[in-house]
Order: sequence, then structure tokens, then C-alpha cells
Amino acid sequence: KHFNRTMILYSSEIRLAVYTVAIYAIFIYWAYLQEKIVSTDYPVVHDGDGPLALKWHFPFALNISMAIVCHLTAAGIIFCFPSMSSKVSPVVFWKSAISGALASPIGYQALKYITYPMMVLTKSSKPVPVMFVGIFFYQRKYKWYKYVGVAMVCIGIAMFTLYKSSGKYSAKVEIITQPSINLIFGILLVLINLSLDGYTNNEQDHLFSKYTITSLDMMKYVNLWQAVYIFFFLIGGWLLFGSQSEASNALILLQHCPAARFDLLMFCISTAVGQILLFTLIKEFGSLLWVTISVTRKLFTVLASVFIFEHSVNVYQWFGVFLVFAGLFLEIVMTHIQPHEEKKALKKE
Repeated sequence: KHFNRTMILYSSEIRLAVYTVAIYAIFIYWAYLQEKIVSTDYPVVHDGDGPLALKWHFPFALNISMAIVCHLTAAGIIFCFPSMSSKVSPVVFWKSAISGALASPIGYQALKYITYPMMVLTKSSKPVPVMFVGIFFYQRKYKWYKYVGVAMVCIGIAMFTLYKSSGKYSAKVEIITQPSINLIFGILLVLINLSLDGYTNNEQDHLFSKYTITSLDMMKYVNLWQAVYIFFFLIGGWLLFGSQSEASNALILLQHCPAARFDLLMFCISTAVGQILLFTLIKEFGSLLWVTISVTRKLFTVLASVFIFEHSVNVYQWFGVFLVFAGLFLEIVMTHIQPHEEKKALKKE
């Protein structure tokens, strides 16, 4: 029996290690492709006159491609393993798909105005509006470490935003000029993206509590509805603007840029595989572990983006990055420790 328990423990630890490595690899590669697709001048392959390179400016076309691949992946798994579906009606997912269909394109649009590391750090501030609403609208009180953690996140993002690199190790506060206005607009887009994501998460939690739904059902039908919404949006744009529409220009770029086709395909595949790994990890090991892996994954994503795409980051901004992730880790650690301390106190009493 002892041997069997030991083997089960080792088997669980090995699976966790495999999940963790796979999630890091998939999501960091996904983030790399996301930044590459929206920032690369793709060489054009054609005969005759024409532009030498084209840039991807088509967030809705990117999102519908991702939604179709994710839907087909989930549908394929459910077809092979019918027990992994609860046979719920597709109609119940229409509402949560609307915000999801808008959130991703707005996030991609933000990359026109801010760097990818800035977007990741801003997205890491999700606890800030949650706590703000809780305090001022619901008179909620939070543990001391939540206040400290949110303060560290805010200060860290402020340092990363306000200090502009003028050399490898020097820094200065930005003067409010046109680039600074673009920066504010980019951050505003990320905050809108966060708000839409928050609504999507709450709506999906409501569906999970109201119906018997599996994660694959959610992945299958939410992506299906998103694809339907964006399809009609793109068709409407094509009917109104013809050859100047997003759908038409996206197809032209994909026709003449083989490198873009490959990046788009790998981006969609990594999204689908990442969602499957995420659902599997949460189901087997719990959401707290996913939060920890997610935070560290974001840190590695920022580091990879800085070094691969050569973003200029000075020591003050690096300290801001440290404060953001230190604040997030503080909440994770204390959330894990606090229940154990309360149980010990109750035992003593």
C-alpha cells in the first residue's frame, strides 16, 4: 500500500511538472507570436509591382481564425470522447461570447500604442478595479496583504509607465507629448479589455453554477458564437467598404505573405492547445496553482518580449516590473498561508 501511494504521488508530481513545462512553453510561444504578428513587416511574395512588405492590422480577422480553430479542436475531442460533454444547449453561451469577441481585438489594438511588456503589466492590475469597486460600492474590507499587494502593483506600473529610457542605465520622467497621449490611449484600451474579460469570466462562472457544463463545452460553444459574431461583422464591413474592408485586406496579406500564414496557423494552434492544458490543469490540481503558474508565466513573457523584440527598459522600469510581480506573489502566498494559520489558531482555542 505504501508503495502504491508513493507511486501515485510521484505520478501526480510528474504530471504536474509536464503540465507546467508545457503551459510555459505554449503560452510564451503564443505571446511571442501575438507580438510578432502585430509588429512584423511581412515580406510580400508576388510577381510585378507592389509593396515589398505588409503589416497585419486586422484584429477581428485574427480573432475569428483563433475562434474557429479552438471550436474545431473542442468539437473534435468531444466527438472522439462523448462523455466529456454534458449535451447542454449551445444557446446558453451567446451572451458570454459577445464580450469575448470584443475583448481580444481591443487588446490587439492596444499594441499599436504601447509595448507588449506594458500591456502584460497593465493586465496584471486586474485586482485594482475589483478592490476599488468592493471598497467604494460594497463597503467591503480586505486583508492587509491585499492592500499592500495592490499598492505595489500600482506603483510598479506607474514606474514602468513614467520612466522613459534614454540609455542602457539612465532614465527620465516623460514629458506629456503626443507619444504620451498614445500611451494613455493604449492603457485605456487594455483597461477596456480587462473590463470585458471580467464580464466574460463572471458570465461563465454563472453558467457553470447554473448548468452542468464541462470546460470543453465552454470552449466549443463560446468560440462558435464568437466566430459567428465576428463573421457577420466582417461580412458587414466587406459589404460597406469592399476592397478596403478588414476581411479583404487580411485575405490579400495572407495570399501574398506565406510567413504570415504560418504564424497565424501556429498562433491559432497554440491557443487551442493552451486552453486544453489550462482546463486540464485546473480540473486536476485546482485554480490556485493555475494562478501561480499564470503569474510566473507573465513574468517570463515580459522577459522574453524585452530580449527577443529588444524593447528599451532601464533599471527604474525593471524595478517597476519587480514591484508588480512581487505584489502579485504576495497575495498568492498569503492567500495560501492564511487559511492554515486560521486553522492552527482554532485548534489552539
